[in-house]
Formats: sequence, structure tokens, C-alpha cells
Amino acid sequence: TKTYIVRKQGSIPTNKDDGTVVYNDNGNAFIDTGLNTNTQYCYAAYATDNTEYTEPVTGCASTISTGLIFIQSTDGNYTVDKFTLPAGATVSGGLNWTPPLGVNQVEYLVVAGGGGGGGNRGGGGGAGGFRTGFLGVVPGDVYTVAVGKGGVGGVNNDYGTNGENSVFSSIISIGGGGGGYNNSWAINGKAGGSGGGACRAGTGGAGTAGQGNNGGNGNGGSGGGAGAAGVDTGAGGAGLQSSITGVAVYYAGGGAPNNRLAPYSQLQGGIGGGGPGAYGVYNASNNPATGGVDGLGGGGGGGKDYQTAGNQIGGKGGSGVVIIRYLTPQ
Repeated sequence: TKTYIVRKQGSIPTNKDDGTVVYNDNGNAFIDTGLNTNTQYCYAAYATDNTEYTEPVTGCASTISTGLIFIQSTDGNYTVDKFTLPAGATVSGGLNWTPPLGVNQVEYLVVAGGGGGGGNRGGGGGAGGFRTGFLGVVPGDVYTVAVGKGGVGGVNNDYGTNGENSVFSSIISIGGGGGGYNNSWAINGKAGGSGGGACRAGTGGAGTAGQGNNGGNGNGGSGGGAGAAGVDTGAGGAGLQSSITGVAVYYAGGGAPNNRLAPYSQLQGGIGGGGPGAYGVYNASNNPATGGVDGLGGGGGGGKDYQTAGNQIGGKGGSGVVIIRYLTPQ
């Protein structure tokens, strides 16, 4: 008995002649090579005596050269395709995704990269935009998937940078807004999916309708989250929960600002990957900010006080995620 494997681009082969024969031998392992990048390949594997062929074992996989991590899992009768960036990624990534034969509708979750926390006595970074829903698709067509990296934390008297957008087809989630920094005048947070926190009696950055909330106003505003706005000198805005993978997870929490007020305790990021802020006495704020969680789109925490030795650096924003769920074809 031999193994007979047929490969087809974009959909599962319907029979042993529907595609390219890539293996016909009696070995116990096979590696397919010479494939195009960012392309989905589907396979049907048969056992055969060269006369009769069994029912095939089938599956699809995508080649990726842009740094994305692709994990496919199942949840009951559903298949879940999850796309993330490696931890600490400094560039965003993207590829093309093709629905398998028989898949006409998918559920999606698209979370953008979170904003970086502000530098000197910084405000928290806003969470990446959060969008979820259902989308009609055409089997064999190509749909863009892109995952946004988190923004960089501000250094000294500088904003955190905004996170980058995440995309699935026509669904675009906006990167989180960067947090403000302390200066001699009001510093507003940056607008984004959720807005960054303000400093020095500034105004929090605006969130994007349907994706997130505003950053906190005041002397040390927290970043907005997908589920709640930021506040002055408090925890980051809460994220929202999704069970698209089959497990309930919170995404898109806002980053916390610096806290130099007694009793000098650390302010926590919003549930959903928001980063805690720096904290400590006015001129000895030696406890650094923490970044947002990668794969959740959380905002970064606000940086240390300017009178503390060394640079005052905000926490980076967490990278985003794209998840696609669909009924497994029969």
C-alpha cells in the first residue's frame, strides 16, 4: 500500500485527479517544497494499491513569509484561523487568506496594535481598535489579512506612537492612540482605535466609534479600552471579551498612566492586555512602565518622572490579532 497526495491551491481537491500529484510512494513522511509565499495550499491524501483508493484525509495550510504566526484549531464543528505577530515584533505583517470550498460566511475578530505610553510622567496608551462580526465570503477568492504592531513608548518629553492597523478584507481596526507626556502646558492624548491618555490637564485622545473609547483627561490620563474610557490617574480602560476561539478572552485594554501620588502604588492596565504604568515618589519614580500584551492589542503604560535618573520611557503597545472562525466544511 502506498500514499498518494494531491495538492491544489485555494481549495481542497475533490478527487485524486483534481490538482497536482506531489507524492506517490510508501514512505512515512513528506515535505512539500518550492511553494509560493503567502498562498494557501490544500491537500488530499489517499492510501492506494494503485487500483483502489481510500477516502482521503484532507487539510489546508498557508505559506507565510511576513513574520505572521498562523495557528489553526478546531472548536466543535468550527475551524478557527488565528494570525498574530511574534512577541516584540517591530514590523507589522500580512498575507492573503482564501476560504475553503463550502465556506460562505465567517465570524471575525480584528484587533489593532495598541498605542505606546507617553514618556515623562506619561499617560497610558490607548488600546487597538476592536471589531467583531460576520462577513460573507466566496470560496476560492482572496482576502487580505494584516496584523498591526504596537506603538513605541515615548522617551522623555515625547508622545508614545500610535499602534498600527489590523485588517481582514474590508474590516479595518485602527491602531491605538499614543499617550501624552508631562510638560509646562496641557498635552492631549493621541486619537486612535481607543485614545491615549492626556497629561498636564490635557484632553484624552478620541476613540474611534464602534472600535474603542476616549483616553482619560487630566494630569495623568489612562488609555481608553474597547469596553470603557480612560480616567485621570486610574486604571486603563477595560477591554472587551470574545469567545471566538472557543475560550473567553479579553482584548484591547488601555494602558495605565504614571502614578506619583501617595501611596505611590502602581496603576494597572485595563483588562485585555493593558500595560501598568511607572510609579513612585515624585523625584524617585524608579519603577518602570510595562508594555501592553502582544496578541491582545493592549496600550502601553506611562513612563517615569523626569526627575528620576535615566530616560523616562513609556511602555510599548501590544500587537494586534486577526481571528477567523467558520463552520468546518464536510
